[in-house]
Amino acid sequence: MRQSKEKQLYDLVNGAFRDIALCLGGIFITNKADDKLIWEIANSIEDIYYRTIDKLETITGYGVIFDIDSERNDIYPHPAIEALLRVLQFKPGARNAD
Repeated sequence: MRQSKEKQLYDLVNGAFRDIALCLGGIFITNKADDKLIWEIANSIEDIYYRTIDKLETITGYGVIFDIDSERNDIYPHPAIEALLRVLQFKPGARNAD
């Protein structure tokens, strides 16, 4: 089945942010980063993600749906990175008429 362009765009954005989060998580563990620093960076990335998704919604005309079915239990990152990874699961969805 062919994916819509909107789904491809959301998958691209979600994948890029997920890769960044996992990369940083590895760096944090390797360098025994301070807990407060990890939370600050994860929260900043989450803010950037929300702004990016908002712009994507404007460009595509699609709203977002949070994909709760795709939670993964096979990785155990820092709680800040885990929370960030849960956020990075938006999918395109038709906007409700206001």
